[in-house]
Amino acid sequence: TDYDGGHPDWFKQSFLDLDDDLDEALGNGKSGLIIYFGQTYCAYCKALMEDTFAKPDLVEYLVRHFDIVGLSIHDIRELTTPDGVSMTVRDYSIREDAQFTPSLTFFGKDRQKALTLRGFYPAYEMRAALEYVADAHYQTMSFRGYLAQANPPLLFEDEALISDPLFM
Repeated sequence: TDYDGGHPDWFKQSFLDLDDDLDEALGNGKSGLIIYFGQTYCAYCKALMEDTFAKPDLVEYLVRHFDIVGLSIHDIRELTTPDGVSMTVRDYSIREDAQFTPSLTFFGKDRQKALTLRGFYPAYEMRAALEYVADAHYQTMSFRGYLAQANPPLLFEDEALISDPLFM
């Protein structure tokens, strides 16, 4: 079936005041706020929702450390950005260079943009991204550097490998 652009029920119901949403997350002791940019009929959005965001341990970690707000890049409603600017959701997604969906923008404890992920990320990389921001590693190293120093190195799950004989 085609992905309808909907969000899981554990996404935060937002009044599109992302500045308040970030304050609320931090006020509740969370590590920050994640803004999810998606769109209807997006195959990679569907994969993120049905694969990565279907892992109970990942979701448990995410909602313990973050609030997440889902936005459609085509939405023309007004919002307030985390830095207090008023604009349409569509204009915000353009400003954030989030036309390639899914895109996730993470804001950390210091209210600063900590990380942006574009495209589909499998569960192990998403877990690493969540920990990278929750533990404030973004203040001292790049996400690429954080992934590279993983110990032991991150391994691909067997089902992620392509089983075509050409690659054997």
